[in-house]
Amino acid sequence: MILNKKKTLIAAFFFIYTAASALSVEMKWQSYEKPFHFTDKKTILIQKDDNLKFKEYGFKDSEWATVSLPSNWDDLFPGWTGICWYRIHVKLPHEIPKNTLGIHLGIISDVDETYFNGHLIGKSGKFPPSRESSYDRQRLYEIPTALIKPGADNVIAVRVHGLFPGEGGAIKGSFSIALFHKLQKDLLIREFIDVFFVIIYIAIAVYFSLVFIRKSISKEYLFFTLLTLCSSIYIFLGSQIKYYIVEDFLFLKRIEYIILIFLLPLMMEYITFYFKSKHSIFHFLYFLISAASLTLVSFHNDPVYWNNVLNYLIEPTWIIPILICLYISFNELKKEEDAKYIFISFIIVLILFINDVLVERQVYDFFYLAKYGFMILIIGTAIIMRRRVIRISCDAEEYRLRKQKKPAVTDETRHKFEKALAYIKENYTADIARENFAEAIGLNHDYLGKLFIQLKGIKMADYINGLRVQQAAEMLSGTDTNVTEIAFAVGFESLSTFYRVFQKVMNETPNNYRERKRAE
Repeated sequence: MILNKKKTLIAAFFFIYTAASALSVEMKWQSYEKPFHFTDKKTILIQKDDNLKFKEYGFKDSEWATVSLPSNWDDLFPGWTGICWYRIHVKLPHEIPKNTLGIHLGIISDVDETYFNGHLIGKSGKFPPSRESSYDRQRLYEIPTALIKPGADNVIAVRVHGLFPGEGGAIKGSFSIALFHKLQKDLLIREFIDVFFVIIYIAIAVYFSLVFIRKSISKEYLFFTLLTLCSSIYIFLGSQIKYYIVEDFLFLKRIEYIILIFLLPLMMEYITFYFKSKHSIFHFLYFLISAASLTLVSFHNDPVYWNNVLNYLIEPTWIIPILICLYISFNELKKEEDAKYIFISFIIVLILFINDVLVERQVYDFFYLAKYGFMILIIGTAIIMRRRVIRISCDAEEYRLRKQKKPAVTDETRHKFEKALAYIKENYTADIARENFAEAIGLNHDYLGKLFIQLKGIKMADYINGLRVQQAAEMLSGTDTNVTEIAFAVGFESLSTFYRVFQKVMNETPNNYRERKRAE
């Protein structure tokens, strides 16, 4: 019996030792050259309470709950919007790092103070009563080398105050310790994608604004310009780059919500005008909802209130403009070729918008995809609209030509005309019968003659004679062949015609041209 108890104690001791060893291995940093990632490792300690002793290096935290990051503390403490502390234990390498270390803590909702071995190394926002929110800012803090305990346990303590019911703590992003300059570089690289989108959107907006201003084309170009411009601003406000320019969180967040309110009405108006559709009662219903949302955000200064407006007014009604756009483009499928591309684009956007709403509300864990779908919509639509601009320009040109009693030139006609030019350049020394040759390429011979005047500014016969004179000039200057042989070789039917045409084109006779070239 005693032996069995001893075996049980030994087994329990072995289990505890193994678990402790596994924990220490998980949280041991082998080399400063490789980042230490603790994302998704359930070794992070958490406590719902506020006591500044929690930051101290030697504080006993063995009874705290463990979580992995990112995570929402609402799973542990439902509805809590007060203060929680995180403690992270990491055993560092035995030497002092040559360069400064840093810690990346993803996005924390809402404000935080971060301590390393009991010393404050960074904070975002301000705690109540003078709260300044910072719930969408990436936390990246530098760790002073003097605070590091090489080869020993080091403690990161993070004090966090929540803001939104149902969402608190280190909720998004990746979590790691590494050389500070590498963390900065990685953060900027990740943000580059958003900046890239912004640049593309602005370029598209500028292009179509110039099209609208210069050509006074239909209103869809104006709405598409505004939609693209607002999209670029919204993406920029969703990036971390904004904090390098403006530090005022409340101002930036208010503008972000306002731009978000404008996006869907602009998209709806763009599609309505693009397909020359009429406004329905649902258009005006959504205008009313957007105006109410805009008023609530503009005259309130509480981000929680804005978030409620988003959750309970803006997001649930997004379906109205998207369905309107789908309905209008679906009705145009048989009438306009571009409608099918726009219709498919909006199907994709609808799916991605639903995904983002569900991810935002934590129905399931996945990536935010709407901005990528929206980019496909913007760029794809820009290509379609550019083609439309070209078509409109061509239609305008054809109208102008008809007013001037000139034949309009389609792309197909231009292609046939290019074939005619190629044929002439290969056969200009032969007798070219305009009637037979025009019919061979699918053009009326009289129409072909008009095309030469319209596109080349000269008659077809003059164009052919110009090629013959050019060839004759090369033979006169480069060979000893007599003038008569040259005249017939390049395609002229008589010597007199050759002399007359050559002098008209070159402003001198063939003999004078040869003598001058030989003298040179």
